[in-house]
Amino acid sequence: MTIAEVPQADAPDDESLGARLHRLRVARGLTQKDVAGDRYSAAFVSTIESGRRRPSHEAIEYFADRLGVDDEELLTGRPAHAIAELRLALANARHAASTDELSEAVRQYTTVRNEAREADLPRIEAAALLGLARCAERGGDPTVAMRRLDEAEQRLVGEPLTELVPIIAQRARLLRLRGDLREAAYTLETTRERLERDGLNSPDALVQLSYGMVGVYMELGLPQRAAHAAEIALSLAGGVKDPELLAAMNVQVARTFLAQGRGVDAEAALDRAQAAYQQMDYKLEIAVCHWSRGFKLSRESRYADAEPELATARDMMRDLGSWYWAGSLASELATVLWRLGRPEEAITALDDAWRLADEEPQPTIALAEAHRLRGVIASEAGELELAERSFRVSMRLCLRAEAGPDTARTARLLGDLLRDSDRSGEALAVYRQGLLAAEHSSDELP
Repeated sequence: MTIAEVPQADAPDDESLGARLHRLRVARGLTQKDVAGDRYSAAFVSTIESGRRRPSHEAIEYFADRLGVDDEELLTGRPAHAIAELRLALANARHAASTDELSEAVRQYTTVRNEAREADLPRIEAAALLGLARCAERGGDPTVAMRRLDEAEQRLVGEPLTELVPIIAQRARLLRLRGDLREAAYTLETTRERLERDGLNSPDALVQLSYGMVGVYMELGLPQRAAHAAEIALSLAGGVKDPELLAAMNVQVARTFLAQGRGVDAEAALDRAQAAYQQMDYKLEIAVCHWSRGFKLSRESRYADAEPELATARDMMRDLGSWYWAGSLASELATVLWRLGRPEEAITALDDAWRLADEEPQPTIALAEAHRLRGVIASEAGELELAERSFRVSMRLCLRAEAGPDTARTARLLGDLLRDSDRSGEALAVYRQGLLAAEHSSDELP
């Protein structure tokens, strides 16, 4: 039996929200004042029951809690256990996606979408469409992914902005992946501003937006903004160490509750599973958050605190097989290790950066930083020829990346090395090149 076939005892098919609120209240022997509690008035409840006013999402959640039912049951008339069955199917689809069984995940998401549409459950249908969008992205079809996001957003017309945030965050992710960094940043920033303006400071919504902002800001070369977003994301996300295990555990608990007819308890377990799966959806972003936090601590000269953050980010990226950021991360970790007086470990980290560059193209500036640091370490060890070679490679990479401030920093180091070697003419030319590069650059986002 599908959810659409579940009989609705004592509930007419065309029952309005107000009529449903009245029926559930009377069945429990409650007055309008009892349902209103200390947050609303009995008169407000009366206007809802009469159909003269539709409550906000927050009011629906509050009244559902007072009545002892799920908010979806109050909204739709569907019993909590029936809705929980579809949400359990959603969780199963997400698990399939998390284990790279994309074709199976697509099949399950499609089934949930069809049943949710038949049962007129737009939130669950939108969640299934979002899942299909993520599968399409991972399958290398961003056009289909965008189309599914558009469909999901259409199903949530009239819903609070907090319900749309997962869709918006996924859209920004797609924009970032195709190189539209400024549009991605604008999408995330304006959504956050709308949430704050409307007083919808949902931690779940803010953490999803913050995850997205970290990656965008790092790619835009705005590490301080990225660090701020990372602090918000990590503080709100909690300390989940193994989100996949936590999600699987709560899905199993939900199955047990459903078998016992405890639909509301099953819903609560599925809420916890959903939060854990959300962590899994943003594994890369969480890794970048740790990297960004380590970057900030390093700039504050808190190197001992920065090292574990950067090491955590490195390990997470290795587990994910995500190498694009790894070169930058290896350079940053090497800098911290060098500052902590561990040059041999720093050189090992730099070797990682160059090895990764052979496997997958890395951001040019990351490689420039790696060669510059190798030059510094060589210079301190008296290996002047190696230091000069490293600085010159770094200079070429900085110029190629049109990174004026980095070019100037490397030029100063190379110029000092040449000057101390009695090569004043060459040193002067290098200093001049660094100054010209700095004059023609800007660190500000247009």
